[in-house]
Amino acid sequence: MHRLKGRSARECNIALSRSSQFWEHESFDHVIRRGKLMATVKYVLNNPVKAGLVKDWREWRWSYCRKELYDKL
Repeated sequence: MHRLKGRSARECNIALSRSSQFWEHESFDHVIRRGKLMATVKYVLNNPVKAGLVKDWREWRWSYCRKELYDKL
């Protein structure tokens, strides 16, 4: 996890032209309740939109969502 967070923080800070801390110190995870997976995926995908980095989540270069899921969102 340390390697993943270190590399991604560096790349994100370069892309955003910043040098401050990117990730929280602790990782956070929890169980997604039955029937809430797609709502949770939508919430996460829209974070760059809420932050004003893109107008549509599909524009976010680092989106992990496969094209096969687009119609379900």
